Amino acid sequence: MLNITRVLDYDKFHKNYNSLYEVEAHVQYFNGDRFPKELLSASLPEVLKENVPEIKSVVRVINFSGLLVNGNEAFSQNGIY
Repeated sequence: MLNITRVLDYDKFHKNYNSLYEVEAHVQYFNGDRFPKELLSASLPEVLKENVPEIKSVVRVINFSGLLVNGNEAFSQNGIY
């Protein structure tokens, strides 16, 4: 039920949520196992815009949780970038 709610409510806080889409790839290992992968190639936005003229803009988003270092300073950061 939680997954259904997530899918139906996904990004509905945006003004034009009905024209937002998420791209997901299926990666296949040599042994035939397949799994969905959300992290896609950096070249994909240009390929999408070239092949699907209806696309107005593309943005890449990634969850990040890690240690950032600036000179002698280091701090942990979590977020969506």
